[in-house]
Amino acid sequence: MVTAEAITRSLHDHWSVGFTASTTAYPGQQLETSALADWVELWVEMWDEAIRRDVAPCAVDVAVTVHCFSRSVSAVTRGQRLADAARSVLSHQTIDIRGFEMSGEPLRGHVRLREAEIRDLTRRDGDENRGVLQHVVVVVGGRADSLVAAS
Repeated sequence: MVTAEAITRSLHDHWSVGFTASTTAYPGQQLETSALADWVELWVEMWDEAIRRDVAPCAVDVAVTVHCFSRSVSAVTRGQRLADAARSVLSHQTIDIRGFEMSGEPLRGHVRLREAEIRDLTRRDGDENRGVLQHVVVVVGGRADSLVAAS
C-alpha cells in the first residue's frame, strides 16, 4: 500500500525539480510574501480510496492544487504565466511513488495525473494603493496506484 506521505513527497520532489518559475510554499511552511512579486502554493488534496477487492492493489484518487499569486504591476499576465508553468509540470504526467521510509527508496507505485483545470480568481483590492493581487488556481486530478496489494 502506498501511504499519503509517500504520494505527497513524490509529488513534491517532482514539482521541485520541474517548477522553477517562482518561489513555492508547501503546506505548513510559513512564507513572508510582503516583499515577493509572485509565489505559488502547492497542495496535495482529495484522498479518496477507490473501491477494490482485498487482493487488488490499492488505488487512491488525488488532486494537486497550485495557487499562483502575483502582484506584478509591470506584467499583468504574470499569474496566468505561473499557471501555465504549473500546468506544464503536472498535466499528463506519470510520477513514481517512492518508499522514502526505506533505504534505496524502492518504487511503490505511480501517480498518473490528468489534464489541468485553471480558474482565475483575481479581484481588485479595495485599497487603490495596493493594486491587484492576481490569484490563479490550477487543479490537476489523478490516481495513485500501488504496485502491490494492501495487506
